[in-house]
Amino acid sequence: MLPGCASKLEKARSARKTEDFERAEELYRKVIGRSNSDSPIASRELGEMKVEVGRKLLKEDAAKSEVLFREALTLDKDSEPAKDGLGRALAGQNREDEAIAVLSGESEFGACTLCRRYLGVVLLARGKRLEGEGKFAAARADFERTVELVPEIETAFAIARTHEAEGNDVAAAEAVEKALPLITEDDARAQERFQEIREAAVKRAIAAGDMETAERYLKMFPPGSGGEPWYDLQLLVAREQWRRGDVEPAISRLEPLLGEDHKELLPDSRRPPIEALLARMYQVRGAQRMREGDPAGADEWFSRAQQLATDDDGVKVLRALAIAGKGELDTALKVIAALPENATGRSEVEAILYSNRVHERVKAGDLAGAKDALTRAQASKYEQPEVHVAAAAVLAATPLPPLSRGDAKTLKKFGVVSFPDEPRKYGEALSELAWARTQAAAQGERYLYRAADFARRLKDTEDQIRRRYPYAVAFNEDSSTILALTAKSGTDVDITGPYGYEESVFIAPGKTVEVTLPQPGLVVFRIGRDKKALYSEPYTRVAIEF
Repeated sequence: MLPGCASKLEKARSARKTEDFERAEELYRKVIGRSNSDSPIASRELGEMKVEVGRKLLKEDAAKSEVLFREALTLDKDSEPAKDGLGRALAGQNREDEAIAVLSGESEFGACTLCRRYLGVVLLARGKRLEGEGKFAAARADFERTVELVPEIETAFAIARTHEAEGNDVAAAEAVEKALPLITEDDARAQERFQEIREAAVKRAIAAGDMETAERYLKMFPPGSGGEPWYDLQLLVAREQWRRGDVEPAISRLEPLLGEDHKELLPDSRRPPIEALLARMYQVRGAQRMREGDPAGADEWFSRAQQLATDDDGVKVLRALAIAGKGELDTALKVIAALPENATGRSEVEAILYSNRVHERVKAGDLAGAKDALTRAQASKYEQPEVHVAAAAVLAATPLPPLSRGDAKTLKKFGVVSFPDEPRKYGEALSELAWARTQAAAQGERYLYRAADFARRLKDTEDQIRRRYPYAVAFNEDSSTILALTAKSGTDVDITGPYGYEESVFIAPGKTVEVTLPQPGLVVFRIGRDKKALYSEPYTRVAIEF
């Protein structure tokens, strides 16, 4: 083409190149108006120019950009760059819904493959806004569409977050599981975020008592999710199972962590706390076997604990208890004597062993030897329930203080207790048994120091006494005697007691009248012409029904 003879299309292109967009548009439109072969080309290039200018104006004036993109679409309704630009311009004016309609192909402009990535950006932004407004279902819908367009881990985690906000931990866990394939070996940040989410979810599940969900998260194992954090959570869950009394599941959780499969994986810093908790569980399991009357089975558990805690004298103390339960009392006493005085549980077990000696001596008829052994037991640990059962055995074999001839005659004639030979301290013995039963219950199922025959001995001693002593006895903290009197019908009762005590009471039906006798001694009840006699004993509360 000769100089000076350039076409209007060429001139339009030159004006566009020098960014004289107004002149360029004027020339493009003249070409379009001629309706010749250059018209479609001019229309397309004018649309492209408007997209180009619109993009440059996006940040500083989204509204003007919108106009340009719309004009571009009037020139070329299928222009994906124009659709993408229009969506961006609308989003820049906070018109998210309109932007999403254009970018997703739901507007009059139709589908747009190029718009997918920015559609994800706008959906994500709207989802976050909706989440902040508490509209979790709507936010989740946007997050789910975003993940389909742009599979990114943070968006996938956002889906789980909306379920969590609605209190649906099961759905949250499902969402996290679906996100796991997005976590890659080289994405340290995603791995870190997963660990944060898993830790929070496990702790939340534990607090809610939802061990199933906690277990579900621990089974999620994407790249980079092991190491100390995973072992810490296993320990945390095991401790919660232990707290809830689920000892077997807790043991089953921890034992494999010390096995061959984890030999190279378990950090050295995490082994001691796992071993310590497991050893504690073994000790409790052994103590349960002792309660069940199985000292041999108990010793197996204590032995396993000792393998994990070789220097723990407290475990050796428990093994001494099991040895005694197997009938080797002298050996057990030697083991205890060889241990440091400050060994955990030494005083408790020593008290139990000497209590066993008490029963042994009572059975042999050696009351003096029984009392010596009881003194040793009480000195070791007075509060130990076994000591009080032993004390009951001694009291049941101990005669009451000497009575005057008259009191002895009254007790023999009108006494409500059937003594085998001479009057014995049955009431105080029953009081000791009541105290022992209450103390053992208060110590709970996890209390480690319990004789294998404790329950049997308590019951046998009580049964032997109750065959002769007709009244229920509770422990009285004071050295007095409390008589808790009831009657089937309204009854007048005259009471005489030691040291000149006299009192008359009326007992209404369904009511209890308590009478306190400061000193032990013979008590006589007169109900009309009927007469009953009982020797009152210290530290007792005796329930008597007339």
